[in-house]
Amino acid sequence: GCDAIDELVIETPLVVPVTGVVDLTVTVDRADDATGHRPVTVHARPEGSDAWTRHATGTLTTTTTTTTATAPHTPDTPDLFLQWPPANAHPVDLTAFYDELAAAGYGYGPAFQGLRAAWRAGDTTYAEVALDGAVEVDRFGVHPALLDAALHAGRLDAGDELELPFSWAGVRLHATGATAVRVALTRVPAGVAVHVADPDGRPVVSVDALVLRPRTATSSGPDLLALEWVPLAEADYDGDLPDNYTL
Repeated sequence: GCDAIDELVIETPLVVPVTGVVDLTVTVDRADDATGHRPVTVHARPEGSDAWTRHATGTLTTTTTTTTATAPHTPDTPDLFLQWPPANAHPVDLTAFYDELAAAGYGYGPAFQGLRAAWRAGDTTYAEVALDGAVEVDRFGVHPALLDAALHAGRLDAGDELELPFSWAGVRLHATGATAVRVALTRVPAGVAVHVADPDGRPVVSVDALVLRPRTATSSGPDLLALEWVPLAEADYDGDLPDNYTL
């Protein structure tokens, strides 16, 4: 089978409802004879609905074998993690980080608030990320909360505009079972290069280029507030009515 994502484009973000169930279908087609790449599509629909929405398209490929987090890794240890904390990197104060994200529209529950420390050095932001001790990781290649928190450091030098992942290129899972990781996010011409390693510097996940795009109305889900006109009950009034009204 394929063990790497050559490219994945998020066409329509999947908004999970507060209640109810979402049906999800991932389709992998046969390999292309010339490249060996396999097309993949992701569709979803609310439970009980007949209409499927295509949320993502991409291609899968084959690179190296995935190992457990406690076994030797095939890839070489990235130079980004040879010294920790990184040399010449400046620490970032995270005291109000998640409060500021919530105010900007990013609301993360306790399980997803995994960013523990961060540093900046040139075009690279470094971070330490860890899961809550009660979180089970055995069912995942990499736990979603761990991967999501690994990208939070990218918000440290972002503006006020909310951005979401749009495309992923060169995604490889090098190890499973990680509960705490070191992260390096580096700005590159094609987007942001992502390197995630365990506390010993051994690779866990790598992404050649992640592209973010501003959040749109269609990607942010239904509004929490809506305008509704409510008619007033007729008042009981026996006096004379005025000739003019001012609103």
